[in-house]
Amino acid sequence: MKFNLFSLFGQPKEKPEEEQATAEEVQADVLDSSTGAILPPLNHDAPIELFSEDGAMLLSGRLSASSRTELVITRVPGMINLPTIPVDSRIRVSAYTLDLDPCNLFARVAVSNMVECRVRNLEVIPYFNQRLSFRQPLNVPAAFYAMEDTYFNNPHECRILDISTGGARVLSSYVYSEDDVVRLRAELVKGNGYMSFTSKVIRITSTNDGSFIYGLLFAQLKQRQINDMLKDIRQVQQNVHQRLTV
Repeated sequence: MKFNLFSLFGQPKEKPEEEQATAEEVQADVLDSSTGAILPPLNHDAPIELFSEDGAMLLSGRLSASSRTELVITRVPGMINLPTIPVDSRIRVSAYTLDLDPCNLFARVAVSNMVECRVRNLEVIPYFNQRLSFRQPLNVPAAFYAMEDTYFNNPHECRILDISTGGARVLSSYVYSEDDVVRLRAELVKGNGYMSFTSKVIRITSTNDGSFIYGLLFAQLKQRQINDMLKDIRQVQQNVHQRLTV
């Protein structure tokens, strides 16, 4: 019974004076007219992810160039090709500032092919909204448990694709229905200890191989749980940054 979330700087031959400014000078001057939020200097060594408006990850790559009107995402070392996204799609961009703080933006896809993706019409999501909507991409093993299985005796294996303090997106071959309430248990960072989340299934997407991607809504977390998760997410971000800059 089931119970009812590098840029590689070349030396241009000629450029207009405005384009000769550094990325920091250009970006620090940007004020998004739609939100009133300032676009901070973005870190070109950190990962950048693109998501659909409903939260599905579209691609992950490297920010190779940025300006007040456009971001250019290219392949990370070892990647054969980027997934393509329909032009003019409205997407959410998850990037990082120079201090490795998350920075989310809305944008529209201008160019998308196997080697680069260019997005324009940048709209910075204000900080208070980022806190509510930011999801950390992950790929860690986890398990679902029935609510009555308080001793975690019968795990249903799954993988967490992304997570926030409000919910997670999870891949599983086990069948659940919308409004089912389950317990999700995982160790977000190896060695940091397991966390358990009472979760409600609010969205289900089928995959080509017969598995399912579940959108989960977490029951309100205690402050200690929020602090522990944010600490783990910060460590995940630092680990990713270290891998990209080796």
